Amino acid sequence: MGEFCIFLFFFVEGMITGGAGATVFYNLRQRHPTLDMPVIDYDLALLFQPMLMLGISIGVAFNVIFPDWMLTTLLIVVFIGMNCLRLNLCSSFFFFAYLSYDVVWTLDV
Repeated sequence: MGEFCIFLFFFVEGMITGGAGATVFYNLRQRHPTLDMPVIDYDLALLFQPMLMLGISIGVAFNVIFPDWMLTTLLIVVFIGMNCLRLNLCSSFFFFAYLSYDVVWTLDV
C-alpha cells in the first residue's frame, strides 16, 4: 500500500506541474484584448519573485523549527490580526470597550 501511495504522489505532482506549465505556455502567446500588451506582466512577475523566494525560505525554516500546533496557532493569530486591522475592528472594539467601562464606572459611583 505504501509504494502505491508514493506512486500516486508523484503522479499527482506531475499532473499539477504539467497543468501549470501548459497554462504558462498557452498564456505566453496571448495578448490583452484591448491593450497592445501581453497577458503576463513580466515586470510584475520579476517584482514578486524575490519576496516569493524569501517567503518560501522563511516558511521552510519555521516548519523545521516550530511544532505543528504552534504554527497553526501562529497562523490563526496572524490571520485574525490582519482581518482585524483591515476591517478596523480593533479600534472600534477598544472604543466600545472603553465606553462600556466608562458607563460601568459612572454607575458604580
